[in-house]
Amino acid sequence: MANAEQLRALLEKYNVHTYISGHQHAYYPGRRGNLELLHTGLLGAGLRALIGQERRSPKTLTVLDFTFDQPDQVQYTTYDMKDLSPVRLESLPRFLLGHNGRVIRRDLREGNLTPAEQQACIKNLGSALCNTK
Repeated sequence: MANAEQLRALLEKYNVHTYISGHQHAYYPGRRGNLELLHTGLLGAGLRALIGQERRSPKTLTVLDFTFDQPDQVQYTTYDMKDLSPVRLESLPRFLLGHNGRVIRRDLREGNLTPAEQQACIKNLGSALCNTK
């Protein structure tokens, strides 16, 4: 996406909680800065692997539960449609590296990444795309 950082800054400025996209055809609940990024996966044809991964993502369905008196508390439950088992966050990569920067898995923060993980990002993308502070 062109101007991804400018779009993220705009969405954060207006307190957008989650940007939802299905374009990647692979499930990944992530975050960049203060913005949550939900890549919803797919149910039909065209399974793809997550960026930088070998294994194709399974067909998934995500249910979002909102608590309206606590709007920051959005719960995602994602099911593998092969057997309807919940997808565990720990089964997904801790982060993804794309041409626009790093996306960290939803349950983690930048401070949770190891020095080796930080260096892998910098080596592949440069420090500007690996820092969202």
